[in-house]
Amino acid sequence: MIYVLAAGASFILIVVVINYMRKLHWDAVHINLLDLVDDIGGQVLRQGFLGQPIFHGQYKKMDITINFSTERHKKKRRNLIDISIGMPIKKSFTISSYEWLKEREDSALDEFKSLDLDGLHNYGLRNPSDNQIAKESKQLKFRQILLDLDPFLFLFVGANGLLYEKDGGNLAVSTKHPALKDQIRYINLLMGVIN
Repeated sequence: MIYVLAAGASFILIVVVINYMRKLHWDAVHINLLDLVDDIGGQVLRQGFLGQPIFHGQYKKMDITINFSTERHKKKRRNLIDISIGMPIKKSFTISSYEWLKEREDSALDEFKSLDLDGLHNYGLRNPSDNQIAKESKQLKFRQILLDLDPFLFLFVGANGLLYEKDGGNLAVSTKHPALKDQIRYINLLMGVIN
């Protein structure tokens, strides 16, 4: 009986410690997002004790949402930073990291045309409906902005906005101000080139 009680108490203690560590992690991210709010405005929403924070705001007439997700990567979980922009865009295309596509064993891999950014990372461009983007990808400004956003997993541009996703690593560190503002600024510059 004592062993059962000890095992139960140990289990409860482990759960409490894990949840406390998770809360500390999201608290650090929340504080970093509040620094972004202090700089560009907006608000940080968080539901519940262990909930992850979500940023909503505007930057130069772009509606911005920043949230976080995870995916399995090499038998581990990796944290992702998702930045979405809501605004009408004239063009539609996707730029994805070939490494990310291969990890996912994506069957659409053959639909991507190679877009090498000065050899740093190999990306693919998928844009079956508009060849103009392929021409723009050769322009210095477009390439420089993509280099500034590098590394990222994918960048999807559609009629209603943009979704940018990157590996966040340790979110408490990678969300420190002004890292996210810089990403938003580069995305804004990219929108100016493609719209």
